[in-house]
Amino acid sequence: MVNLGPLFKFSHPIANSNALKVFTRLFGLFILVLACTSSISTVEANDFESTLKELGNKSRSKIKTAVQKLGELGNPAALPALEALKAKQLAITEEGSLVILNESEDQGRDVLSGEKVDIESLTLRKSRINNVVRRHLSTAIAKLKLVSNNSAVRREAAEELLKGSSSEVVALVEVSFKKEKDDEVRELLSLVLAKKYLEDEDKNKRLESLDTIKKYGRIDFYRSLEALLEKNEQGEFLESDPAIRTGAEKAIAAIKQRQFFVNQIANLFYGLSLGSVLLLAALGLAITFGLMGVINMAHGEMLMIGAYATFVVQNLFVEYLPSFFNWYLIVAIPGSFLASAIVGIILERTVIRHLYGRPLETLLATWGISLVLIQTVRLTFGAQNVEVANPFYLSGGG
Repeated sequence: MVNLGPLFKFSHPIANSNALKVFTRLFGLFILVLACTSSISTVEANDFESTLKELGNKSRSKIKTAVQKLGELGNPAALPALEALKAKQLAITEEGSLVILNESEDQGRDVLSGEKVDIESLTLRKSRINNVVRRHLSTAIAKLKLVSNNSAVRREAAEELLKGSSSEVVALVEVSFKKEKDDEVRELLSLVLAKKYLEDEDKNKRLESLDTIKKYGRIDFYRSLEALLEKNEQGEFLESDPAIRTGAEKAIAAIKQRQFFVNQIANLFYGLSLGSVLLLAALGLAITFGLMGVINMAHGEMLMIGAYATFVVQNLFVEYLPSFFNWYLIVAIPGSFLASAIVGIILERTVIRHLYGRPLETLLATWGISLVLIQTVRLTFGAQNVEVANPFYLSGGG
């Protein structure tokens, strides 16, 4: 080693040559690995796009194969196309491009690029599927949602699987259950597995399933549990194992107990809700008669106006503020009071103020007004009942 200073050292030329060769080989290997990785990624991307385009094939068997493959590829980018196909909102252009249709607009969205597409100038063909394809679609969508980073999406997938899942996703559910950290999603996945293993040949798995159903089970497990307690014509149990029957009985009892508690809470809220409406009606009638000497037979129609005002506000949010739909009640509640107040003021100014102190005449007048209001609403909104949707924070069941 030749020392040329405290900062620089040069080794023998042969050593330098060997080091250079090693470095060159390592660098070449790195470039080769990088090229292979890039090539594999490109092949996977091309494979994904070509498979996605097969959803627009005229052959249902090829669509089914494409759906299965997309589920196996595990790319969440396929979810919008699969969900659109299931909802019959996937269309194909003459060039073979896939477009997701939007029901409320004259525009669609390109599946691959995500860009908006003007569908009025295009000739589109909707993709046709059958029940076999729908079953595979449900499985593929569940697979992709279970690997999502969003816990809400995974929860939705677990709910769908709980309603009805195929044996193909059991292995995936088992893997997802082990990795899942969200307690609510874990509970749903455990119920999915319990529903499947309830018919397993392994006694231990069946007992574990019954224990899980006992802890978290819902009323929709009744039928499966009662099947374990059925008897034949001779009065003998179809399920020969007494431990399984005992577990089923305990699970049914636990579900009934939970359901009874939920029903009592629901009845309490229903009673308070109905009671508050009747109380408001009674107070309104008592106040108008006590202060004005008016028997108001159109009081119920004032409540009707408030309800239809809520319906109008809901539709306005759907049309102009769809992203804020869940908060329409904040506007609808004061809006319904304001609409009823305006109609009440108009009636008082035009009719009722001339009939103070004459209760029988106000009874007849307000009864006639009620008929006019009812017919006006029927002509405006139709004779059929209209629906007011619940926002997410008021939805759900026991």
